[in-house]
Amino acid sequence: METKRFFNPFIGENYEAGLSGKKVLVIGDSFYCAHSEDCKYFQECTDMLKKDSSKFDTVCPDYGPRKLSLSDAPTGELEEMYRAYKNFGEFLSGYAEGTDCVTAWQNVAFTNYVQFFVPSATSHSRDAVSERDFEAFKETVLELKPDIVFVWGTIAGDAIRRGRKEVYDYDTPEFHAKEGYVSHLRLDGLDKDVVIINTYHPCNMYGRWSSSLPQLRKYTDEVIGNR
Repeated sequence: METKRFFNPFIGENYEAGLSGKKVLVIGDSFYCAHSEDCKYFQECTDMLKKDSSKFDTVCPDYGPRKLSLSDAPTGELEEMYRAYKNFGEFLSGYAEGTDCVTAWQNVAFTNYVQFFVPSATSHSRDAVSERDFEAFKETVLELKPDIVFVWGTIAGDAIRRGRKEVYDYDTPEFHAKEGYVSHLRLDGLDKDVVIINTYHPCNMYGRWSSSLPQLRKYTDEVIGNR
């Protein structure tokens, strides 16, 4: 079957157990390459018009020595456990008993929305998003059948809500009533609604992440059933 997906999602060993019995998928924004000065593949691999890094999947001079393909970036990034993953892991650990910011990730699946490497941390703009990304997102949801999808930031969140506008209005009354945190998604081939929880990006540079945690916990508690 032809796939629109480039990145292989990380699937934690306890994914089926999930968080309080609910299967959870985490969707980040995009991966970026920090090797603009020393990689001969950089320009083509991160081309914002082609939006296709697959040609360099197995020859990346950064991922290759780590015995990873570019398409394994979701797993590779979690192994590095950068600050954004620690922050979100700390949040997840509140819903997975006996875990910390690292081990909590074993209870969820993770991938990024944009399906190629963008040139830099500052270039993950709406220009990077394409229709392919929503099709790839659908593939992952239909494969993993999560009950809850956490989406980091407004770029992926907006794209997902727009992508399913044929089923629901883009901004639903629920979305507004719940302060932009919660909406629902129904896809053909899935026999249930998926709850979308849109969060601020958990990177340190986004100060709203820390200040928004009370609201995020409130709505996550409602969805998971802790309240």
